[in-house]
Amino acid sequence: MPEAAAKTPAFKPAEFAKLARAGTLPANAALEGKSLAGADLQGALLAGCELAGLDFSNAKLRGANLAGANLTGARFDQADLTAADLSHARCEGAVFNKSQLSQAQFNQTGLKRAQFAQAIASGTMFFSCAMQGADFAGAQFRGCMFDGPELTGAKFSQASLDACSLRSAVLPKSDFTGCSLENSDFAECNLEAASFKGASIKGADFTNANLKSAVFAESKGRSANFMSANLSGASFVGALLPNAIFMEANLERANFAGADLSKTFFSQANAAMASFLKANLSFADFSYARFAQTRFTGADLSFASLHATIESEADFSGATMKSVKHTDQELFAAENVKKK
Repeated sequence: MPEAAAKTPAFKPAEFAKLARAGTLPANAALEGKSLAGADLQGALLAGCELAGLDFSNAKLRGANLAGANLTGARFDQADLTAADLSHARCEGAVFNKSQLSQAQFNQTGLKRAQFAQAIASGTMFFSCAMQGADFAGAQFRGCMFDGPELTGAKFSQASLDACSLRSAVLPKSDFTGCSLENSDFAECNLEAASFKGASIKGADFTNANLKSAVFAESKGRSANFMSANLSGASFVGALLPNAIFMEANLERANFAGADLSKTFFSQANAAMASFLKANLSFADFSYARFAQTRFTGADLSFASLHATIESEADFSGATMKSVKHTDQELFAAENVKKK
């Protein structure tokens, strides 16, 4: 009779961690129990291992190689994953709450429904990750890159994503309520019906983004860029966004009631049926903007430019029009000669 194949022994947590750190853990090695909580796994070689459901809470995984590992449902609460490699790992439903993730690599990692609540990360890369339904509530991320991830249904409430790049990400209906998003890149994102209520968006870039029906009520920050964005039906009620850029944006039916938009650029924007009720638009530039049933009722347009607009298509009743720059006919004629 053929000799039975030797079974891989199950190791106790301390021995398992020791062998993993040394890079000598046998293939398909088993762990006695389901916990490596608090284990020292710095620099451990765990690539391709079956680690589903294990508890790594408070574990030291700095520089560990977890590439291709099955970490489905694993727990990394307060674990140190600094510079760890989780590329191609299966982390669906994994919990990274309050973990340290700076410089970690998530390349094509499965992160559906993963939890990152109050996690801390700087310079972390998320390349082509599936992150539908992931929860980043209260996370503190800075300078992180989300390159082409699928983030439908992700939650970011009260998170900080300063100087992060989410360019071209798919984020419809996402919740950024109260987030700090200063100098972050959302260019070309799908953010339809997303909420940025009360968010800090100083210097954030939303160029060419789909922001149809998005909510920016009470958001704040200077120099946010919405150039060529689709903001039809969006709400900026009570927002504090001086020096913002809305050039060539679609603002059809958008609501800017009570917003502070002083020194903001609206040139060539489509402001049809948009409402600027009692908004601060002092020194704003609406050159070549399209008006059609546009409401400026009670707005402050002091020193604003309405050059090359059709003012008769807008309602300025009760508006402050001190030193408004109306269409300069000679300049308008010269500009149109150049276009021809």
